[in-house]
Amino acid sequence: MTITDSRTPGPVLHSAGEVLTAARRIADDLRPGASGTDRAGSVPPAVLDAVRAAGLLTINVPAAHGGAGASNRTVIEVLRTLASGDPSVALLVFVHYTIIYALTEQGSPELQEKIFADVLRGARIGNAAAERGTPRAGLLTTRITVGDDGAWRLTGRKYYSTGAKGADWVAVATLSPDEKSVLALVPGDAPGLELLDDWDSAGMRATESGTLVLDGVDVDPDYVVEFWRNFAAPALWPARDGLLHNAVDVGAARTALADAAAYVRDTARVSAPAGAAGIERAVDDPHLIHRFGELTARLHAIELLLARGADAIDAAAAARPLTADDVALAFTAADAAKALGGEIAAQIANEVIALGGTAAADDKLNLHRHWRNIRTHTVHDPARWRYHRLGSYVLNGPGIPETA
Repeated sequence: MTITDSRTPGPVLHSAGEVLTAARRIADDLRPGASGTDRAGSVPPAVLDAVRAAGLLTINVPAAHGGAGASNRTVIEVLRTLASGDPSVALLVFVHYTIIYALTEQGSPELQEKIFADVLRGARIGNAAAERGTPRAGLLTTRITVGDDGAWRLTGRKYYSTGAKGADWVAVATLSPDEKSVLALVPGDAPGLELLDDWDSAGMRATESGTLVLDGVDVDPDYVVEFWRNFAAPALWPARDGLLHNAVDVGAARTALADAAAYVRDTARVSAPAGAAGIERAVDDPHLIHRFGELTARLHAIELLLARGADAIDAAAAARPLTADDVALAFTAADAAKALGGEIAAQIANEVIALGGTAAADDKLNLHRHWRNIRTHTVHDPARWRYHRLGSYVLNGPGIPETA
């Protein structure tokens, strides 16, 4: 399949400067409408069209296939920037980037050529990886079976199907006929594929990451990626995946703090104790000033940790051959960014209403979306295991990580 609609693909952006300029422009356009998108519970198709037209869907397509071949640092910065505009949009783009990485690292040359050419024509890829109802995350019950006619068919039920709605391709994590974990790429409009309208999360409401039902969906064996190899040691996939997620949280935290500052400057009343001290404007309250200073310093710290982690992934990716030591060093930088970044991002979001006062909790302001979004997304994987891996590295030295 190739996309056949009339959408105009965006330009291929070859330099990091071009890419980041485009991302900042889109983020600036997204920011005023982010609250409305959250309330509507859906990202308007025109928004994703704008992302496409800006050239941001092709940035990590390898240069050999006509894409920008952007560094991990640039891709992560793009996600952080987009999340500062609207984290739901950033998460949809995140999914697209991760599947391109999977294809780059484990897809056959023929499949790379087909899918990357489609992406350059404007195609977007969604995901159907996770499942509910299994005893632990990552287990798969979705599977490909081979019929009497020799055809491969996909059956199962997914949840957290971020990006699947309106996607040209959906990457489905499934068990292959020989019981290996693979990604099957199927057209977004394939017969037997149905996305249910049952996403009911407190945060990231506009991602529409609900249930995807697969009922005998035809699978072309040539469109299957041996995804299990991305977790075979030594591999960088899990470390990079964590940083890509973290970029969304860190970007969202920057706007949460900016919105809190704007509310205090423009709207917040002086608290009773501050009034008794002779303070006439909320922005002159010494305790508010101090707290904004603390949170700003912490925001800068997690932004730097994110950049450091991205550089570590790029350094490891350049190693030939990739060794366990390379992977361990990349993981320590990624784990530090993911664990501390998620904690501080959630802390910043939690302070938005505390800094503004009771009226800042009014639903009409929708400032609480910052906490809902960041808190929902930061529990994607537990920080406690990131700290565990860091501590193990310090005490026991480098080793191949056992958890994603």
